[in-house]
Amino acid sequence: MNDFYLRFPDESVFLSIARSANAVVETEQGPEVQLCNFKWAMVLIGPIVKTDEKGNVIQKIDGYHVNIRMIGDNPLPEEFLPYMIVPNNPISRFL
Repeated sequence: MNDFYLRFPDESVFLSIARSANAVVETEQGPEVQLCNFKWAMVLIGPIVKTDEKGNVIQKIDGYHVNIRMIGDNPLPEEFLPYMIVPNNPISRFL
């Protein structure tokens, strides 16, 4: 298993790229991101806003963030490669 951290400019770019990577399925209710399948488990983090104990915003991290764990030897879809980042202190991780 390999974990990857991705940052897209915004949610619409993520959805467009996810469609290209076959990570979006059409349902009766409309398009839906396939969060888990036999290749990956995905967590949609979205925008990241860090606050202090009083709820005051102390930092906004630009972009729409997604964590993805590739299962077995499955590679990260190449469509996602340009959006990979290596955060110093990830705000969310797979256990």
